[in-house]
Amino acid sequence: MLDWDGTLREGFVIFDWLKFLVRTGVVPIRHETKMLTSLNQFQQKKSSYESMAWDVVNTYAEAMQGLHPANLSNLVHEFWSTNARLNDFAIPLIETIRELGISPVLVSGAPMVVVEHIAERIDIDDCFGLELGFDSNGSYDGSVAMNLAISSSKQIIVDRLMKQGKKVALSFGDTISDVPIFKAAQLSYVITKSETEEEVKKDLSNMTNSECCTFVPQSDVREMLGGLRVTWINKLEL
Repeated sequence: MLDWDGTLREGFVIFDWLKFLVRTGVVPIRHETKMLTSLNQFQQKKSSYESMAWDVVNTYAEAMQGLHPANLSNLVHEFWSTNARLNDFAIPLIETIRELGISPVLVSGAPMVVVEHIAERIDIDDCFGLELGFDSNGSYDGSVAMNLAISSSKQIIVDRLMKQGKKVALSFGDTISDVPIFKAAQLSYVITKSETEEEVKKDLSNMTNSECCTFVPQSDVREMLGGLRVTWINKLEL
């Protein structure tokens, strides 16, 4: 299972996507301003991560109210072509996972309309993202159906997959919200940035299986891929 924002991609898709929609005149700038205010409060430690995640997602749902996802496809394509911001190890990592006989699953707090496009472009069949509510005409109704920026929703996805008889072989994430996929996986990797590594380790210190997590700086991920093959083979032989 693969997290997207901060793990395979730099930044937060939901912020970049809304900024793009404001620039193209689709939504008013007040929504972007409100969203950035929530982020700033979190960065200044005036609110918790979960509180920020809900504030941001609710603001996004409000901004999208009345829009129909079918009318956004061309905009999503244009957005992705200019805002991919993939880390250099993202595609090699996905290719390595496939070579190990594992089907990659994308689990992201990014809006589903964008996540589906991302998954199609990088050839991932299973993907999960922020889901909004719909009205009787199929347009967004201003509500949030599932917020995958928070850990409890990611746990729902993990439970759903396991009920289908699937196992989580590998997981890659970068924050406390990824705890459910870390706990579920046979091998878990936390992708870190040098400036936030200690904070992330502290946040994850209360995980029941934190000793099973391997912390890998972004700069070392490509080098780690060869060892991942060996580690996975050894895991299968146990």
